[in-house]
Amino acid sequence: DLFHARLNSHTYPRHWHNEYAIGFVHRGCGVNTVDRDPVAYPSRSIILMNPGQVHTGFSAGQNDLHYSMFYIDPGIFEKDGLTAMNKPYFPFPIIERSPVREKIASVFNDIFTSGRVKKEDVLSSLYRIIQSLKDGGFLSLDAADPAYRERKIDAVCRFVQSHYHEKIAIEQIARYVN
Repeated sequence: DLFHARLNSHTYPRHWHNEYAIGFVHRGCGVNTVDRDPVAYPSRSIILMNPGQVHTGFSAGQNDLHYSMFYIDPGIFEKDGLTAMNKPYFPFPIIERSPVREKIASVFNDIFTSGRVKKEDVLSSLYRIIQSLKDGGFLSLDAADPAYRERKIDAVCRFVQSHYHEKIAIEQIARYVN
């Protein structure tokens, strides 16, 4: 699915998607809380989210936030021969300064300046974006990647540190991390 939004005062509450999300901020600045960490998305940045990743979202600043998102069914990666044991994920929630950003930005701009969006053009564009993310190291195919593990371990440590005086159940930690 392809989604385009223009926000000024709307705030998305904590939620998640069952799909991968790849977005582009056309104008303005947005802020998300991703896994309880605030992340600012300035103009022309790329937004990356994994399935099930809890986040919020809102416009920051005085100008409207204009952004577009691809929501990608995880099954698309199975067509590329990837298995559940080798499930891809985005180790970083944002791309700001990278040649990959410019490649992806041009794909989003091509889609929205053409004036018409055909399904086959969107799918072709999506494959170009995924390939750029793989080539640039922004899409990991290794579930044992230290960056992924460290983010989850850091989240557990933050939770335990902030609730050390309470009786903590494993279910609470799991909800916090996911």
